[in-house]
Amino acid sequence: MRIAFYSPIDPTFVGGVRSWLLSFWVPFLEERNHTLTIIHTSRPRQHGPDSSYLALPQCPRITIVNVAGTLIPFSGGRLPSVQNLALALSDHDVAYFDNGYFAQDIVFLRAAQVAGVRTISGHHSVILHSPDSLQGQAHNAAWGIIGSRYIRRFDAVHVLNREDGIALRALGVRQVCVLHPSVDRTLFHPGPKNDVPTILYVGRLHHQKGVDRLPQIITALRSLIKTIRVQIVGSGPMENAIAAFAAINGVEVFPALDREHVALLMRSAWVLISPSRSETFGFVAAEAICSGTPVVCARTNGFADLITTQSGTLQEESQSPAGWAIAIAEQIARYDNADVPVMQKNIRDTVEFVDFDNVARKMDSLLTSVARGAPISPELILG
Repeated sequence: MRIAFYSPIDPTFVGGVRSWLLSFWVPFLEERNHTLTIIHTSRPRQHGPDSSYLALPQCPRITIVNVAGTLIPFSGGRLPSVQNLALALSDHDVAYFDNGYFAQDIVFLRAAQVAGVRTISGHHSVILHSPDSLQGQAHNAAWGIIGSRYIRRFDAVHVLNREDGIALRALGVRQVCVLHPSVDRTLFHPGPKNDVPTILYVGRLHHQKGVDRLPQIITALRSLIKTIRVQIVGSGPMENAIAAFAAINGVEVFPALDREHVALLMRSAWVLISPSRSETFGFVAAEAICSGTPVVCARTNGFADLITTQSGTLQEESQSPAGWAIAIAEQIARYDNADVPVMQKNIRDTVEFVDFDNVARKMDSLLTSVARGAPISPELILG
């Protein structure tokens, strides 16, 4: 099968999409004998021409195509012409639309119609941004005026969590498919824990990820538990503020690390925290759970499908730092007199649905059904 994957911005710029490409699409394409054409309109990143694509391993089944586009005000993204995009989409069996904003969905649907390709709208097409910035307000307005109507015209819509699916069904979208991404459960597995209770954060150092809350949460936690180890992994616009806090508070800070190093930190940590303001799917939380590490995270749509009483705690976004600290302390207390390997296995078993083989089978079913214009399996359709 020839699959077109249209992401207007460089898909490796968005952490979740990067993880999805690396952990799922590369092995999926090899196993199923499919090909993937990644089509984008972004300009070369500051690190060099398309340097971020170097994060993708050399895969003969992946082709990357840049389509010229016109700069969109307040966005940084670029809008291609229908003709250019249709040319890139032609000769494919199905086209997947990802990371949509402004009028991208209109252009994509028209281009797919010209190319004669059936379409799937991806999960990132409906993320609402923080209204704190002009860019976020413009994005949300575009979704409310355009996106929320045009999403009904796709042959299927793929969401990563049930709450997003329910919201789309309320808009009149019919074929909403809930399919979680896969996690490499071979790489992310339980192992020995650090001797000292260790709190771990992994992700972009960005306001959307709730990183501004970390100093207060850590300070509140240390008022409850004197001896703890705190590790923060990531890079982003708030890295200077985090570095300044870490320097005077004994916090270990790492830049963005390779997956093997992250997996090692996850299995040795006692608790992972994720105070994100919005998530469509919590890759980092899912990886921690697969590692047998409990998670304390914000109650967002992406986390709600992952967290159970066995695997961690969901916190309300408005919860005070003291409330977060208490939730983390309760997870640490689980290790007291516990059979830790058994506890880790029980945590890991809660996310068997992210196993690669399970997700690959469902994705293949979705792509094949849409490409053929056939009914989608009831297993995937949100009831």
